[in-house]
Amino acid sequence: GSDVNVWLAGVRPTARRSGQFRRLLEALLAELPWTTPLTMTTFPDKFPVMFALLTAGAQRCDEPADTAKGKARFRAPVWQIVLMVRRRQIALASLCIVGLASAAVLYLRRDSSDAQCGAVPSPPRVVALAKRF
Repeated sequence: GSDVNVWLAGVRPTARRSGQFRRLLEALLAELPWTTPLTMTTFPDKFPVMFALLTAGAQRCDEPADTAKGKARFRAPVWQIVLMVRRRQIALASLCIVGLASAAVLYLRRDSSDAQCGAVPSPPRVVALAKRF
C-alpha cells in the first residue's frame, strides 16, 4: 500500500500531556495495516515532546518545504509507531515478566539448595514440575 500522511492531528493546549492525543493516534493506527508507512510532520519548537518521540523512533524525511516552514517530517511503519506510543506499557510488561522469571528462578534455587543441606525435600509434584522447565 501507499503511505498514509497525517496532515493535521492534535488536541487543545489544555489537553496536552493528558493522553488524549495518544488515544486519537491509537484510533487512527487501529484502522491501518501494521506494515503501512505513516508520515507525520511536527513543529519542533512548538511541540518538543512530539518531536522527541518521533526523533527517537522514526526516520527523518524532511522535504525542502518542511524545513522552510520550521517543520520536521518523519516516516515509520504503523507497527513502529504503535511501539513508540505503547512504550511505557511494553516496558512495564517486560519488567513484570523479568520479575516473575527471577522469582521463579530464586524459588527453584532455594528449593534445590534446601535439599542439598539436608532439609526436608520438596513434594514430588513441585520437583517434577521444576524438572520440566
